[in-house]
Amino acid sequence: MRFWPKALLVAWLTGVIAPCGLRAGPASADSALFRSLHYRLEVAPGVPASFITVGVTNEVVTLNGAVDNLLARKRAEAIAATTPGVSAVHNQIVILPAERNDWEVRAGVADALSVAPALKNDKIDPEVRDGFVTLTGKVGSWTERHLAELTAEGVNGVRGVDNKLRVTYGTPRSDAEIMADIRSELKWDPWLTSPEVKLEVHDGTVHLTGLVASSSARRRIYEDAWVMGTRSVDVGGVDVVSNVPLAMKEGGLTEATGLTAAGRLTDGQIQQEVAGACDLDPLLRPGHVDVQVQDGVVTLRGVLPTPVARQAAGQIAQDVAGPGQVQNLITVRSLEGS
Repeated sequence: MRFWPKALLVAWLTGVIAPCGLRAGPASADSALFRSLHYRLEVAPGVPASFITVGVTNEVVTLNGAVDNLLARKRAEAIAATTPGVSAVHNQIVILPAERNDWEVRAGVADALSVAPALKNDKIDPEVRDGFVTLTGKVGSWTERHLAELTAEGVNGVRGVDNKLRVTYGTPRSDAEIMADIRSELKWDPWLTSPEVKLEVHDGTVHLTGLVASSSARRRIYEDAWVMGTRSVDVGGVDVVSNVPLAMKEGGLTEATGLTAAGRLTDGQIQQEVAGACDLDPLLRPGHVDVQVQDGVVTLRGVLPTPVARQAAGQIAQDVAGPGQVQNLITVRSLEGS
């Protein structure tokens, strides 16, 4: 028998969230994904599956519901993203407010960052608004940047983390050295299953094109590309397909070197897809999101009513353009009475 936090039980009893609200699209592929994801969420430790609703349409998963901590929300998203056949995940799960104000949350994040040995020489400034943490400052490596984010996420009362930390390197490295490190990372990454990608590096800027089997695999490739010396990573040319070998065969390709960026979406197509998805998302109403795209990078502007809505808009853009290809400049302001 499972025991749920009081806040979740209140939400259940008052009808804020519905029990086991799992729904799938009519397509057989979506139904299969639905059944697989339903089982994985039910057996996952630390994930209150009874309070999470799942929608599957055209291999895109949408998560809704409410949980009482950020790690449960991230676990649910990770489970969905690693389910074979899922092309993208829209995580709209709400984190119920904790009994800590923003000042207490900020103090907790600052203390946690100060005692982390790997971060003691970094200059990190956390700011908190409505439980959402923004990290600014400089760190010495991508690993430290990621560690700072994980550290903040583990603090009680944190509902989300916007990592704006900049990575500053000491001695510059050649493109050949960077490429060799990235190839090694991709080769030995246990979470990647035969990705077909083409890698190019110019002045520390990494470009990847190719095919992967899931959105989580594309995220792993993005993270693996951040080795010492990397300045930026572009995975906008990496497409998600449910069966990579079949897609390669149908495209008449035998190896990743045959892949090019020719099939990438144009800036206009990216703008149309992101804007259309934002218009259809009820979480972004009331409000307005202005979408601009240049060289594959999406810039979001506008005003939305909650930090959760801002985060959802950023996730939509990332699902289309890829990790690291989104600048979320949306401001949060109550739109009541406007």
